[in-house]
Amino acid sequence: MDNNENDDPYLPIWIEIKNLLPAIVTGAYNDQIGNSNARGAIYNLIVVRFPTIVIGLWFAQHIAQGGGMSMDFGFGPVEVSETAIAFAVFLILRPSNWP
Repeated sequence: MDNNENDDPYLPIWIEIKNLLPAIVTGAYNDQIGNSNARGAIYNLIVVRFPTIVIGLWFAQHIAQGGGMSMDFGFGPVEVSETAIAFAVFLILRPSNWP
């Protein structure tokens, strides 16, 4: 731990979050991830990872009930593949050191 990490008031909060939540939620797939920028890691959890998980679960339930997803880009509705949605969720939630 370097001197900057000792001065970060968000670090104890981040460490506690990492201890309470699984890595898929926090994005901390090892003990050091997020420690150098605990405030940014907490922001990422709240603004990116948590909404992605909630919407991904909602979409999975929607698909399981026989629904689909369509988007309109201005030239009429287009069906969006479930595989494309799953891949997008995977890209957002994958470990940061994934190739």
